[in-house]
Amino acid sequence: SLTQTMPFLSEKRLVIVKNFLREQDKETLKRFVEAIAHIPESSTMIFMEADMPDRRTAFFKALEKSCRLEECRPLSGTEAIPWIQAKANAYGSNIAAATASYLHSLFPKDTWRLHNEVQKLALYAAPNEITRETIDELTQGELEASIFKLTDAVGQKNPNEAIRLLHQLVNKGEE
Repeated sequence: SLTQTMPFLSEKRLVIVKNFLREQDKETLKRFVEAIAHIPESSTMIFMEADMPDRRTAFFKALEKSCRLEECRPLSGTEAIPWIQAKANAYGSNIAAATASYLHSLFPKDTWRLHNEVQKLALYAAPNEITRETIDELTQGELEASIFKLTDAVGQKNPNEAIRLLHQLVNKGEE
C-alpha cells in the first residue's frame, strides 16, 4: 500500500483516495479498518467521497475512533458572502454583499477556485472595492455560469454582450 511506503524527499506522504467507501464491499472495508492501525505517522490519507458516507456503518464508526474526520463541503450562499468579504478585506480590498453573491454564483461548488479568484480580484482592486465589472473582466466562471450569462444576454436582446460571451466560450474551447 502507498501508505506503508516511506516518503521520498519529504517527511510526510499524502495519499488521496477518491470514492473508496462507495465502491468497496463490506469485507474490504473490514480489512481496511484493521490496516489503519499499521499506517505510519509519516502518512496522511484523505478520503474524497462524492456522497456523504453513512455514519451508522461499523466501518465509519471504526474510523471515528481511530482517525480524525473532517467534513469539507462547499460554502452555502449564506456562508459564502461573509467569507468572501472577509477574504477580500484580508487582501486589502472590500466587496459589497450583492457583488460577493454574484461572485459566488460563478463558483458555487469550488471553494478553492473561489478563494483564488477573491485573492486575485482583491489584489487587483486594492485599495478600492471589487466591482461586478472587475469580476466580469478578470474572471472566467464555471461553464454553467458562462452559458447562463450568455442566455441572459440573448434574452435581454443585448447582442454585443452575447457575442462577447460567445467568443469567450469559443476561446476556452467550449462548443
